[in-house]
Amino acid sequence: MVFTNLISNAIKYRDNGKNASSVKLKGDITDHQVIITVEDNDVGISESMQSRIFDMFFRAHDHYTGSDLGLYIVKETITKLSGTIAMESTEGKGSQL
Repeated sequence: MVFTNLISNAIKYRDNGKNASSVKLKGDITDHQVIITVEDNDVGISESMQSRIFDMFFRAHDHYTGSDLGLYIVKETITKLSGTIAMESTEGKGSQL
């Protein structure tokens, strides 16, 4: 469910103004943790909205439709698995979770 939501968001919020869209998955394993990164070159999220991105029903872009529950569900699922999630995003360049 986590990967489905993250990859779906990367596709849904792709930047149609760019020649090519990309989604990169990366995994790193250490002695104590697994770090999985999903990176894309979508429309990005403004800095002023980033603190709310995992809130229930939050929508960063008004011109897209959906339930606005995807990233909330991702965070809740990862939290229940004793994990953490964070996001970095630059508007117009993409996001990394």
